Amino acid sequence: MSNVAFKKSLWKFRYFFVVLFFCVFFGTYLGSWMYSFEHRAEFFSNPIETTIRLLENRAIRNINHSNGYITALIMGIDSRELRFDGEEFTGKDIHTDTIIQLVYDYNANNLFMISIPRDTGIAIDESCTTQEYDKAINRLYAAGQNGMCENGGVGLMMKYTEEVTGFENHYFALVSFETFYDFFEVIGENRDGENGLWIDIPENVYEYYPVGDHFEYFELQKGYQFLSSEELLRYARSRKSTSDFVRARRQQIVIEAVKDQIISEGLSDPAKIFEIYNSFRDNALYSEITLDEIVAGVSFLDNVANANVYNLVLDDTIGGQNAYMVKPSFSPPYGKHTRPGFYLTPVAYADDCCKEDDFFKVKQYLESIFSYPSVYFEEADVALYTSSGTQEELPLAVEEWLELDPPLNSLTISEIAFTPDFEEEIIVVVFGDGSYPVTIEYLEDKLNAQVKEVDETKLTPRNGEDIGIFIQ
Repeated sequence: MSNVAFKKSLWKFRYFFVVLFFCVFFGTYLGSWMYSFEHRAEFFSNPIETTIRLLENRAIRNINHSNGYITALIMGIDSRELRFDGEEFTGKDIHTDTIIQLVYDYNANNLFMISIPRDTGIAIDESCTTQEYDKAINRLYAAGQNGMCENGGVGLMMKYTEEVTGFENHYFALVSFETFYDFFEVIGENRDGENGLWIDIPENVYEYYPVGDHFEYFELQKGYQFLSSEELLRYARSRKSTSDFVRARRQQIVIEAVKDQIISEGLSDPAKIFEIYNSFRDNALYSEITLDEIVAGVSFLDNVANANVYNLVLDDTIGGQNAYMVKPSFSPPYGKHTRPGFYLTPVAYADDCCKEDDFFKVKQYLESIFSYPSVYFEEADVALYTSSGTQEELPLAVEEWLELDPPLNSLTISEIAFTPDFEEEIIVVVFGDGSYPVTIEYLEDKLNAQVKEVDETKLTPRNGEDIGIFIQ
C-alpha cells in the first residue's frame, strides 16, 4: 500500500470512530433530553459525566438487580461420593457446606461477602418436603431434590438464604470442590511448576484435610505467601481442628484473592476463559446468563475492581457475643433448637416481637451495616450507660437509634449505673487515643451528642469499651 493510500485509510478509520463517538454521545444526550428536564439540566452542567452515568444506568437494566444491589449465591457442595450429570448432583449425604452471598452495592461501589454457616437453623414449611422445622441450612439442597420441589434444591437454597439476609438472590452457582481446584489451576500464577495464588494468611494454620476415609495433617504459617491449588483447597475446605466459622473466613480470604487475580490478569486469554467454561460446565450448576447480561456486566468490571470489599460471617459473635446469633445448647433459653456443636439460631426466636420472622433482627442489622460499613469495620467496642443502670426513659434520639440496630462491631447496654459529672444530657466519651474517627463522627451525628476525649487515669471504662455513651 502506498503512503498516500495508507493515509486515506487511516483518515477513514479515524472518521469512523469520530462518527461512532458522536452517535453514542448524542444518542445518549437525546435520550436524556427526552427523559426529563432534570437530566437535561445535568447534561448541560456536566455532559461527559452525565453521559457515562446514563450509559451505566442502561447497563444495569440488563442485569438482574433490586434496591441498588446485584447479588449472587455461591454454594460449595460436599459429598464423599459426589457425581454430577450436567443437571443434578447426586451422592451420599449431599450438603452445601459453603454458602456465601455476594452482594454488590453498585451505587456506593461496595462488595459484601456474607458467609452463612452450614449449621444455621432454618424453620421451613414446604409441602414438597417432609421437614417442617429444625433443619440446618446446608441440608436444604438435598431436601429440595429428594422432595421433588418445583425449583429443586437450588430453589430452596435461594429462598431461605434470602430469608436469612434479606437480600434477594439474582444469580447462583453450585459448585463442587473439583471446580474450585480447576479454577485455581486456570487463573493461578505459575511458580516453580505449580499453579496457585498469592494470599495473605492472618494466622497460623494447624489443620486436618479429608482424603478418602482419613484425614491428613497440614500446617501453614501466617503472612503473605504463594499457595498452590492443592494448598488453597486445603486451606479453604478444612475445619476439623477449628470450626465452620473459621473456615468461612478463610473462604472469604480465598475469594478475595481470586477476585484480585482475575482483575490483575483481566482474563484476556480466550483459552483460559474456555477452560473455566468447561470446568463449570462439567462440575457446576449456575444461572443462565444472556449475552446482554454479559455485555452489561463488562461495564461494571472497572468499578468492581476498585470496590471496597467487606467480609461478614453470621456466627454467634456478629454484633457482639450472642447479640444476633446464638448456639442454643450453650446459651439457654434462646430458641427452640437444642442441637449441640455449632448449630446456630437467631436470637429473635426468643423475642415475642419477631415470631413471624425469625431473622428479622439479623436482616435489620445487616441493612444498618450496609448503610454504614466503615463504622462496623472500624471495630470499635461501645458501651451505653445511664444514671439508673436501666433503659427506662431514654432520650427519644437514643431510643430511635437503638431500634435501628446500630452498625457497631459491639454494643453493650450496661446495667451499671455510671454517669460522670457532665452538664449535657448525652455525652460520647472517647477512651484511649481516639483511633475510631468514623464511629465517633457517626455517634455525634446520630445522637446529636457532645464528644469528649478523657484521661483514662481519671475516668476508666467499666466494660473495657473504646467509646462510652453516657445518658444523664
